[in-house]
Amino acid sequence: MTVNKANLTALDMVMATKDKSYALFLVNQLNLTNWIYSKTPKEAGYKRGRHSIGQATADKTPIIDNELISSLQKASESHQIVATLIATVTFAAGFTLPGGYSDEDGPDEGTAVLTRKSAFKTFLVTDTIALALSIAVVLIHFILAVPQTKRKFYFLFLWAFLFTVVAMTLMVVAFMAGVYAVMPHSSSGLGTTICVIGSCLALLCYWVLKAAWCD
Repeated sequence: MTVNKANLTALDMVMATKDKSYALFLVNQLNLTNWIYSKTPKEAGYKRGRHSIGQATADKTPIIDNELISSLQKASESHQIVATLIATVTFAAGFTLPGGYSDEDGPDEGTAVLTRKSAFKTFLVTDTIALALSIAVVLIHFILAVPQTKRKFYFLFLWAFLFTVVAMTLMVVAFMAGVYAVMPHSSSGLGTTICVIGSCLALLCYWVLKAAWCD
C-alpha cells in the first residue's frame, strides 16, 4: 500500500516493467511470491494502493509563510473599508428607490412607483445581493482580526476578496438597472448608452484583475 518517490506502488512497479528478469527480481524483493503461481498480480490478491496526492499537488499549493500573512493583514484593513463603503451605498440605495414612492391615497400609498418594471426588479435583486455580500465581507474581516491559523486566514481572505469583487460588479449592475428603469421610452437610446458604458467598465475591471492575478 506504500508508494515510492515516483508515487508508484509495488504492484505498479511490477506491472510497468517489460523486462521479465527484472520483474522476477521485483517479485522477490517486494515479497510478491503469490504472483508467481498466478497469471496476474490482481489474481494473486494484490491491490493497488492509494496514491499520495500531496506530492502531485505540492507545486500548486501556495506557500503560506509569515510574510504573506503579514501582507494580507495589511490588505485586509483596506478591503474592509471598501466593503463598508459598498454596504453603505447599497443600503442607502435600497431606501432611495429609483422613481420614488407613490403619494396617492389607498393601499399603494408609500410603495415604489416602478414596481412592475423588470429593470426595477433587477435593481432590487442585484442591490440586495451586493449588500449581503459586502456585509459578509465585513464579517469575514472582523473574524480575521482574531488570531487564526495561516491556512484558515488565507482561505478566508480569498473568499472575502471574491465576495468584494462580486459585490462591486453587482453594484454597477444595480446602477445600470436603476437608471434604465427611470428612463422614458423616448430616451431608450440614452439608457442603452449607459448600459454599454457600464458593461465596458465591467470588462475593464475584469481585464485589470486578470492582469494583476496573472502577474
